[in-house]
Amino acid sequence: AVAISSNFDHSCVVLSDSKIKCWGDNILPVLGTEFEALQVPQNLPNLPNDIVQVSSGSYHVCALGGNGTVYCWGAPSYGQLGNGTYFQRGIPTPVTGISTAISIATGSQHSCALLADKTVRCWGLDSDGQLGDGFNAQQNTPQTVPGLSDVKGIYAGGTKTCAILTDGSAKCWGNGALGSIGDGNTSNRNIPTAVVGVTDFKYISMGAGDTVCGQTNAGAAYCWGDNTYGQVGDGTTTHRSLPTAVTNVTGIKKITPGSWSTCALLNDKTVKCWGLNSDGQLGNNSTTNSVTAVSVQNLLDAEDISVYGRHACVTTTADVTKCWGQNTYAQIGDGTATMRTTPVSLTLGDIAKLSLGQWHGCGLHTDKSVSCWASNYYNVVGAFETNVPWEVSGE
Repeated sequence: AVAISSNFDHSCVVLSDSKIKCWGDNILPVLGTEFEALQVPQNLPNLPNDIVQVSSGSYHVCALGGNGTVYCWGAPSYGQLGNGTYFQRGIPTPVTGISTAISIATGSQHSCALLADKTVRCWGLDSDGQLGDGFNAQQNTPQTVPGLSDVKGIYAGGTKTCAILTDGSAKCWGNGALGSIGDGNTSNRNIPTAVVGVTDFKYISMGAGDTVCGQTNAGAAYCWGDNTYGQVGDGTTTHRSLPTAVTNVTGIKKITPGSWSTCALLNDKTVKCWGLNSDGQLGNNSTTNSVTAVSVQNLLDAEDISVYGRHACVTTTADVTKCWGQNTYAQIGDGTATMRTTPVSLTLGDIAKLSLGQWHGCGLHTDKSVSCWASNYYNVVGAFETNVPWEVSGE
């Protein structure tokens, strides 16, 4: 596999030959097949052999073809499949009217595509204005986001959407609870609204809740929105409606929020985390919340990081994968269901990229094979239930 995307109850990978395989729960046919569930990856029908990106929503999946076409499948309760109907589709179906997409993003029940002309189209649920067209009405075909041009990056999560423009500024729209739009207010926005105070964004990352983080090209990190557990990282628990500098952290390589906590991989290959620590997800050998960044213990050679829910994993320069945090569903992958407050090593071998889900984890090996682990209640592992990494069959 060359890319992997996981969500609550299913997983998909893009293979080196540009085909897609999916597995997991299929009650709302997100796996691109009519079968109720697939315990091993299966090739998806009705897709070209040039898939370059796959993105999972809560109840649907979208894929981007190399020719700019977008395909979606699963539950279309709010039109998030973009094919002009509200019927669920068990096989990939082309999105109406899009032929020049260069990137896609999916929220809980909406979808967006960045086009080659640097404009954006969105479709699906619009309860909080996440489509950005000003109407707050669900749409089953792509709608142009008005007043938005020169876009270089599109990001979505929950009922929010953000775009980074070519000049480095950002605009967000949708759910503004607790200040997550970043415009100084706590109101929902149904049109693109400028994020105030930062004009040099490199990327934006949205967590499972209402906290948003971004990093600048200069390496500075900012977070805003929900700060109930100090996950904004400014030393307080005051919700922030404007981008707020993360304190006590410099030299950030990558920042990523989970559920009420945030972690940053630093250029010196160490990791710092802050926020909720109920399950040891800060990795500092405690379960005490911290409003400022704390160092993850025994970790000096991290190369990449993935955070989801209340657990985190890193790859290291020694080709070792280490994980910590919540382990109720064996998502740490160490063969137990014991909470881990400091990193533990997994027998995964050389991993190029990590991707974590709510109750599971997956690793992309350098030889392009995939290993997954944890509770398999929704068949996300692609095999029987396993609490240690298991190589996904069918690759």
